[in-house]
Amino acid sequence: MSPWVTFDTNAPSMIRNASSDYLDPKSLARAISGFLGCSEEDSYTTPLTAPAGWWRDMKVEQISILGADKEVFCDDILTLAKNVNVHNDVVQILVAPGEAHV
Repeated sequence: MSPWVTFDTNAPSMIRNASSDYLDPKSLARAISGFLGCSEEDSYTTPLTAPAGWWRDMKVEQISILGADKEVFCDDILTLAKNVNVHNDVVQILVAPGEAHV
């Protein structure tokens, strides 16, 4: 639900949804620092950076990825869903209209 999949804040939805979501780049920067500490980013902390092959052979029957069209993460969530779907035809993408980050 509304996964935070990258620490990059350059997606168009970051700007497009800035006034409809309570998250903003400044607060996200503080959260990134607290989350990572002295660790490096990798495919586990920022799954949007994982190559499509990373998602191959997942042992699941269904994957549901939920986002909202008024949240700042919307574009990144949709991109992640497409990346996961490359090797997994069991991906269900749900986008809640008019909603912000859950």
